[in-house]
Formats: sequence, structure tokens, C-alpha cells
Amino acid sequence: SILILSDCITVPLNVAWDVEYEAGSLGFVFFVFATLFWSMDVAVNFNTGYVADGVLVMERPRIFKRYLLSWLFFDLAVIAIDFITLIATVTVSSTGVLGNVRAFRFLRLARTLRLAKMLGANNLGQRLDDVGAGSGV
Repeated sequence: SILILSDCITVPLNVAWDVEYEAGSLGFVFFVFATLFWSMDVAVNFNTGYVADGVLVMERPRIFKRYLLSWLFFDLAVIAIDFITLIATVTVSSTGVLGNVRAFRFLRLARTLRLAKMLGANNLGQRLDDVGAGSGV
């Protein structure tokens, strides 16, 4: 939750005032740490059971299908944007070409949607359960 709070504060500030981290700065190191953490979170989600109709579901195929139909593509898109931003930042530091990073600054706002994911997870999870129940998931 600290990383989500950090994203909700730093990303809009960075986008609004065009603040960019230089490779090796404390902000950049924190950004790398957050990107690696969220990358590992995808693997954790593939191994996290859920409760359906009062029963704990731990079968990996069902967990995979649920994650695939809910947050997987969002998580992968945000991680991809983060890695593109990291590569662009390192490129800027070595070449001085700033355009690469600016092209992705608005896409980084998607990182703040993780908060919505966490806040609405129960409500959305229930909706997905309802949809899945109707489709045989």
C-alpha cells in the first residue's frame, strides 16, 4: 500500500510539472524498486487463491482463469509502461534525448489506477464472480 500511495502522489506530480528522474537518483531507484515489486506481484497473483460461494479455491487453472479475466492485462500494461519508461530514462541519461520519456509521461498515469484496483477489488471481484457464474467460469 505504500507503493500505491507513492504512485498516487508522485506520478501526477511528475506528469503535471514534467519532472523526470535521472538514472541513479533516489527517485529513479525507488521507481525501479516499485517496477520490480509490481512485476513480482503478477506472479503472486497467479498463486493467490480466492473465495467463491464460501469455498476457498486453490486450483491453479481456476486461479489463472480468474486473473486472466480480471486484472492480468491491466497489470501487464502498467508494467510494460513502467519498463518502457525505465528504458527511456536510461536512454535519456546516456544520450540526453528527452523526447523519449515525455512521450510516455501521460501513460504513467495508469499507475495511479492501482489504487482504484485495490479499493474496488471487492466490488469488482463480486461482479466478476457474477459474470463468471453465468458463463461457467
